[in-house]
Amino acid sequence: MKNTFLKRCRKRTSFIKLFGKAMIPVILITAVFAAMLLAVTEFFIYRDAHDQFMLNRQEICSNIRSRDIDAMGCERLMRITDHNLGLNGYDVSIKEYSLTDSYGSSEGAAFAVLLDENGDVAASSREKFWVMVKFDAEEKYKDFYSCDLDIPETEELRNELERISEDKENIQSIKVNSLYVNKETLRMVPHEVTVGFQKYADDGNKLINEEQKDMIINFEGEGYELIEVKGTSMMSKNTDEPYPRASIAHYIGTDSGLFDGLLEKYRSKANMSTAYFSSENVGTFVNEDYSVDSLKIDGKDYCLITVCRIDGWTSQIRSLYLRIVLLFFALAAVIAALLCWRKDMFNRSMYAFEDYQRDLTNSLAHDIKTPLMAIGGYAENLLDGKLSEEEQRNYLSSIISSVKYTDDIILNTLELNTLESRSGGKNEEFGLRKVFEKAFEKYMPILEENGIKLSFEGDSQVCADKAAVEKIIENLVSNAVKYTEKGGSIKAISGKKRISLVNTISGKIDVSKLRQPFVKGDSSRNGMRGSGLGLAIADKAAAHIGGKLSLSCTDKEFTAELKL
Repeated sequence: MKNTFLKRCRKRTSFIKLFGKAMIPVILITAVFAAMLLAVTEFFIYRDAHDQFMLNRQEICSNIRSRDIDAMGCERLMRITDHNLGLNGYDVSIKEYSLTDSYGSSEGAAFAVLLDENGDVAASSREKFWVMVKFDAEEKYKDFYSCDLDIPETEELRNELERISEDKENIQSIKVNSLYVNKETLRMVPHEVTVGFQKYADDGNKLINEEQKDMIINFEGEGYELIEVKGTSMMSKNTDEPYPRASIAHYIGTDSGLFDGLLEKYRSKANMSTAYFSSENVGTFVNEDYSVDSLKIDGKDYCLITVCRIDGWTSQIRSLYLRIVLLFFALAAVIAALLCWRKDMFNRSMYAFEDYQRDLTNSLAHDIKTPLMAIGGYAENLLDGKLSEEEQRNYLSSIISSVKYTDDIILNTLELNTLESRSGGKNEEFGLRKVFEKAFEKYMPILEENGIKLSFEGDSQVCADKAAVEKIIENLVSNAVKYTEKGGSIKAISGKKRISLVNTISGKIDVSKLRQPFVKGDSSRNGMRGSGLGLAIADKAAAHIGGKLSLSCTDKEFTAELKL
C-alpha cells in the first residue's frame, strides 16, 4: 500500500503537461481533417467546373451547327460566348471559381481554336482588340471587328492595356475615334484611340484615381480603309448620331504566349471525324479539361478544340481553406483544453486528498508518539522497584493521563473522519446560551482553579442542527479553556446569525493554518496541552451544516466566530 501511494505521488502532473500531451492527437486530427478537406474541395471545384465547361462546349458546337456561318463567324461566336466558355485570359472564371491571375491564380487558362483540314487556324480565342461597328441605318446587324495586338504597330497599345489590367480594381475605358477596317475579313486596327481607367473607393462612390492617354497608330494594309467614328450608339432609332458608329471596345481573349503553347500541345489531337473529351492533372491542384469536336462549315471539315485549365488553389480558396483549418484546430484545441482543465481539477482534488491523508497520518503518529514515550519511561521506572509509594502513585497518575490524552487524539481523529460522510441532522429551534452553559459546566473547576473569568452576552434562538452546533461549541470551548492563561477571561457571545467565543492569550499567533488537523497555536508541539484537532473538527462541522468558522487574533485576544 505504501509503495503504491508513493508511486502515485511520483506520477503527479500539471495542466501544462496534460495539455501538451493532448495537443498531439489534436495536431494529428487536424492534419487528417486538412487532408480530407483539401480532397473534398478539389473534388467539388473540378466537378462543378467540369460540368460548366461541358455545357458551354456543347453550346458553342450547337450554335455553330445551327447557324449558316463561315469560319470568321465562328471566331465572332467565340468572342460572343467567351465569358461562358471562359476564354478571357485576363478575367477568366467558371461559375464562382477563379482561374487566372486576375484572382491570384497563375496556372488557370482557357483556350479555343478552330482548325481546318490542313491543321491551320481558321478561328481562335487568341487575345484581340474588339470593336463593334455599324456603318449606316440600313445595316440590320452590327459586326464585331477584331485586331491582333501582337503586330508592331499596336505594341504600345497592348502594353498600356496590360498595365491598366494589372490592378483589378481599375475600371478600363477605351474610346476609338478612328480606325482602319477591312470589311471583307472583319479586321481592324485602331488609329486614334483614348485609353484610360477609373478607380473608386471600396464603397464605389468616391473616385480616387483616374488616367487617360491619347494614342495614334499608323497602319498600312491591303483592303483596309481609314474611317472616322462619328457616333457610339448601336441603336438605329432614338438617336440623331451620324454614321459610322463604333462602341463596346474590348481587349479580351487568351494571352498570346499561353495560346501558342496550348496550340502546340493540342494541335496533334485534332480529329476531323470523331469527337472526344479528356481530363488530366497537370500540376498540384491544377486540372486540365479538353475536348475535340468535328464540325462541318460550308461543306468543309473543321475541328474545334476547347481547353480549360483549372487552378483550384486560388487566393480566395487558399484563404478560405486556411481559415477553416485554423478554426478547426482552434476548436479542437479549446475542447482539449477544457478536457485537460477538467482532468487537472480532478487531479488537484485527488492530490489534495492524498496530501491531507499523508499530513493526517504524520501528525497523528507524531502526537501519539509523545504520550507513548512518556508511558514507556514511567513504566521502566516502576519496574525498577526503587520508587517510593508516593512516586509510584504519581507515575501511575501520569500514565493514566497519557493514556487519556492518546485516547482523546484517536477519538477526535475518528470524529474528524466521520464528519465527511455523516448526513445532516434535523433542524430545530434552541437557545445558544444554554448550549454554552452546558459546554462550560465540566470545565468550571479548571476555570476557578486558574482564576479565569467567564461571561455570557446575548441569548439568541436559532434553528439549526442542534447536535452539530453543540459539537462546534464543545470544541471551541475546549480550545478556549486550554489556551487561556491564568487570570485571563473568556466571553461567549450569542447573536442572531452568529456566535463568538473570545479568550485572552499571552501573545499573537498565526491563525492561517489553525483549521488544519494537528496544527496548534503554540510554538511547540512537544507538550500535551491540546491535540490540535478541536478547531479542525469545529470547521468541518460548521461546513457540514452550511456555516463558516472564522478565526482572528490580536496581541491579547483570540476570537472564534461561527456564522450560521
